[in-house]
Amino acid sequence: MVNPNDIKHLFDNWDDGLILSYLQGHMGYVVVDDEKFPKSAQIVLGDFCFFAGIPNKELIKKAAAEIIIPQNEAWSKEIENVLKDRVKKNYRYKIKKDINIFDREKLILFVNSLDKKFTLKRIDKKLYEKALKSDWSKDLCSQFSDSEDYEKRGLGFVILYNS
Repeated sequence: MVNPNDIKHLFDNWDDGLILSYLQGHMGYVVVDDEKFPKSAQIVLGDFCFFAGIPNKELIKKAAAEIIIPQNEAWSKEIENVLKDRVKKNYRYKIKKDINIFDREKLILFVNSLDKKFTLKRIDKKLYEKALKSDWSKDLCSQFSDSEDYEKRGLGFVILYNS
């Protein structure tokens, strides 16, 4: 088993919440080219697979998730060379981490202007279990071991209709 500290240097300067979640020991797992002296790694969290270090064909062949995110152009080219026509490029946008990014007054206004048929509710055990049963929502909760783990470490809200 690879210690996250042993591959952390491969992901230096890659500011992504999913990568940090793995490196901090919260979720996901890693696949490396060499357990003792890793030069290449993929961090896997749900549908996402992040490749870093020295591009490695064998590691690419073991891509453990559907959405593959290369660290740089060298990885991108190697992924295209190995996977050929199975690659479909898309852009991925991340959420800004600035704590002041949201206008709280505007958010409160949105919540307060909801039609009475809609209710904003924090995801609890019941909603966690329900989210896992639907394809579109299971990834909102699937990286947590169970509802208790989600309640301790997760945060999510849903808008319910007529409930």
